[in-house]
Amino acid sequence: MSKNIFDYINDKEALINHAEIVLKSGIKGKKLAEMTGIHYQQIYAYRNKRRDIKKARLENLLKLNNVYFTHENFEKERKEDKNGWIKRIRFRNDY
Repeated sequence: MSKNIFDYINDKEALINHAEIVLKSGIKGKKLAEMTGIHYQQIYAYRNKRRDIKKARLENLLKLNNVYFTHENFEKERKEDKNGWIKRIRFRNDY
């Protein structure tokens, strides 16, 4: 059974897992910042463990999760993902 958006947003462990995958990827920090709308210094702080991704705001986790589900670099991980929910989450600045 597929999860709906509200079930997925409440699954913080999965959001954190996907955010870590995105942060460990080869995508440059400035590019991630452009794609997500998260300031590049925050991206580098999460990567360098100066900020704990487990304490990240839900908004930032959702933005990183959006990259995980839409960027071609993560296609293999998406196929292996067992959550069953692969929809793009819209943000206010996506219009």
